Amino acid sequence: MAIEQAGVGIAYWDLQNQIVYFSGSLGAWCGYKESKPFLYEDFLAQIHPHDRLELYKLIEQVKRTSTPGQVEYRIMPLQEQQLRSCFNPCLIEGQLTHLIEIVFNLSNFQPKPKGDEVPDLISLRAAISTITSALVYRYPLAFIYTTVSEFLTCILQADCVHIYQYEVTQQIWRNIYDYRQRPDLPSAIGVEFANQNNCISNALRQAQPLQFNSQDFQGTDPEPEFIAQFFGLWMVLPIQINNHFWGSLLIIRCDTATLWTEQEFNQAIILGDYISLAIAAQS
Repeated sequence: MAIEQAGVGIAYWDLQNQIVYFSGSLGAWCGYKESKPFLYEDFLAQIHPHDRLELYKLIEQVKRTSTPGQVEYRIMPLQEQQLRSCFNPCLIEGQLTHLIEIVFNLSNFQPKPKGDEVPDLISLRAAISTITSALVYRYPLAFIYTTVSEFLTCILQADCVHIYQYEVTQQIWRNIYDYRQRPDLPSAIGVEFANQNNCISNALRQAQPLQFNSQDFQGTDPEPEFIAQFFGLWMVLPIQINNHFWGSLLIIRCDTATLWTEQEFNQAIILGDYISLAIAAQS
């Protein structure tokens, strides 16, 4: 099993505010029930005593760096899992402001013969590298949305990607971004609908990643003609920001009921985590 199949997690280290943000997958590996931000001292308290001093020294070393780029790898055994980390520091006007930590779960890692990586894993490796750079250098959110969507549609053979934000006070869903591979599909930008008993609301408010046939969710569609153009296989990835539900990423493959493979599903979750971290980092 290649590294990417074993899993990838991400942490965003906000050095100015002394806070660490975790992606959902990394939080799950570390045994955190909620994907919430940690103050440095609270986070270090979660680390095994044997690793705490080593990690603290590494953080201080990274904070003193004056050169952007990868700093160091470390192996951390945690709850019978081997996690390897790579820190990517970012300097703005000569000051180190934040880090992106990429964590590989090596628990089930089995090396593959040289040159034996399958194309979709090579694509995922490229995606992780590209999106990490975008996070490190704080590219605009629109750029990150587009980059993630391009890789998602490629890896999943999807037709479009929507990002819906949930407005709590107004109890409405609003589409803030859409990416379309097919010119015949309508734009969803700015589409709004109430958080009521309709199939798309019921689908988007999932607490966990889920793939399903769009017609599996019952309810009266707010705009039936519009929704009907997106019938097919849907994948919903919830976006959690600072332990609050922010919205959902919706991936659509039209006119099919064939589910994505477990590997494709897990790869999509990894890429979806980048969206959550990018929004959290720039909120």
